[in-house]
Amino acid sequence: KQLPAYTVNAFEYMDAHFGKYPWPVFTFAQGGDAGMEYPMLTLITGERHLGSLVGTSMHELIHNWYYGVLASNELASPWMDEGFDEYAGAEVGRVLFPGNFKGRVHQAAIESYLRFVDSPDHEPMTVAADHFATNRAYSVDAYTMGEVLLDQLGAVMGDSTLHRGLLRYFNACGFHHPGPLDVQRVMEKESGLQLDWYFNEWINTVRKLDYAVNKVTPKGDSTVITLERKDEMLMPTDVAVQGIDGSVAFFHIPLSLELGARKEQPAGHWQTLKPWPWTDPTYTFTIATPTSKIQRVEIDPFGRLADVDRNNDGMSITPGTQGADAQ
Repeated sequence: KQLPAYTVNAFEYMDAHFGKYPWPVFTFAQGGDAGMEYPMLTLITGERHLGSLVGTSMHELIHNWYYGVLASNELASPWMDEGFDEYAGAEVGRVLFPGNFKGRVHQAAIESYLRFVDSPDHEPMTVAADHFATNRAYSVDAYTMGEVLLDQLGAVMGDSTLHRGLLRYFNACGFHHPGPLDVQRVMEKESGLQLDWYFNEWINTVRKLDYAVNKVTPKGDSTVITLERKDEMLMPTDVAVQGIDGSVAFFHIPLSLELGARKEQPAGHWQTLKPWPWTDPTYTFTIATPTSKIQRVEIDPFGRLADVDRNNDGMSITPGTQGADAQ
């Protein structure tokens, strides 16, 4: 009896943010052994607690956008259906159950990915759905990685730009059976950035992301900050420099392959620096602040990236010295 009200709210949110549902009716019918989607119909088991009922129902409902309207080839690219569904489902869940989301909406997917990234079972997202060596690899690549792909794309483009891109994707590619390149081209048009490098890294490889603060050194009345890419995954990044007076200056470092930079910034005063050449393992920039006035330098200060090692993301300045200690 409680499900219809949640369904109405979910439809309203999906229509506004992910594309207009094109059919006049939708049915939930009790049946099956869990939940299964069909056009305009979801089979769902009853006698479960409300959170489980709504969560499963919303996942199967949202399939009508991705497998129903967009209708990608789920055997070739299961993440375009299951993973994008998971992304939208988390956004809907935040609206339906706001008390369940204390941090970032997609943090659970990031943590699932990070637990799996070093596994020998990890395979590229290009593997066909029925050719994964293990069920776990299929599950992570189809469900988790599709959500992570969009979440991390939001770090590149800006989340608001990504959301506009997802709506544009639905409107432009609905009933056209889009593939990965269609997603890329829509996001490039929405953001004004080149994104072939991004989709290549995340879809075609199992590379890991690990950026670090390498050195903080004085140079007269200025400070030289050196960052390092310790693993092979490429991404733009943000840096926060915290002063001993409590002030914080934010810097955005685009990747050279983007041929541009993210336009929207999360908070505070931001400065976009010169691009980080993709061939260089280190990146150095200078700020007009004495090292003695700096308390800490931190990469990815909002925890936005799926970085595999957070222990090297920050460096605190030791008072009374000319160097810095990693913490």
